[in-house]
Amino acid sequence: MIELPDLGLLLKDDPELMTLPSVVYEILELIDSSESSAADIVDLVSQDAVLTAKVLQMVNSAYYGMIAQIETVSHAINVVGLKALRDIVVVTKVGEKFKDIPKNVVNVESFWMNNLVCAGMAKRLDQRQLIPRHNIFAPALLSNIGALIFLQKLPQVSKRILQIAKENNQNIYEVEESILGYTHADIGAELMRKWGLPEIFVVVAQYRNHFYQAGSYINEASIVHLSASYADNVQPFINFDGLEIEPDLSVYNYISLSGNLIKELLSEVEPETSDFMM
Repeated sequence: MIELPDLGLLLKDDPELMTLPSVVYEILELIDSSESSAADIVDLVSQDAVLTAKVLQMVNSAYYGMIAQIETVSHAINVVGLKALRDIVVVTKVGEKFKDIPKNVVNVESFWMNNLVCAGMAKRLDQRQLIPRHNIFAPALLSNIGALIFLQKLPQVSKRILQIAKENNQNIYEVEESILGYTHADIGAELMRKWGLPEIFVVVAQYRNHFYQAGSYINEASIVHLSASYADNVQPFINFDGLEIEPDLSVYNYISLSGNLIKELLSEVEPETSDFMM
């Protein structure tokens, strides 16, 4: 019989997973501080050569649509802003935590490709709203991080749950809830709480499937819900391939765009994913 750990124990037994690198917390603190300057943040990011390269790679990717090449961190901050820089740092350091998962357990490259498409589409939908939020890309990119933990830490259980969901054409969240008492969305949200990330990351991860429960972030969660369904069609996550994942049509009520415009955006060629990988 397979032991089923509760949610708290599932995360507690991995102290390394429970914290992000100190540079993330230092940057979060600097951005939230009224006494820090952009120069302080540039100095901090520049001390990490890999992070600097990732920041410039991300800013120059198709997702930010820069016309001219951005060559320095200070220029990147001037162009995309501090919150965007914060998000790039967060997703880069989160990605590093999962890069060594064996492919026979989780296809990590497939996971990030799927989530990049989701995040790219979410950003595109948000930009076309009358009042864009401008903070959707990183929360969308990390919104399904619980799936990695689910597959990595409970490989036998996850295999069985995926099999049941496919055979019975069930929603995977419902199968997880019935067997585990929690879902991979709960895992992701709890992990982001432990990491101390801004509330939007937690809420979008928690309610990506049940967007109508997302409170003040219902618009963002709705956009991610729809974008995730789109990504699952055009760039499936291999480990979840074969699941019937269709959007809840009530999602259109919570996105500030006409149904026709949403359909037009969803019919466009998917965002390019090759120019930024974890």
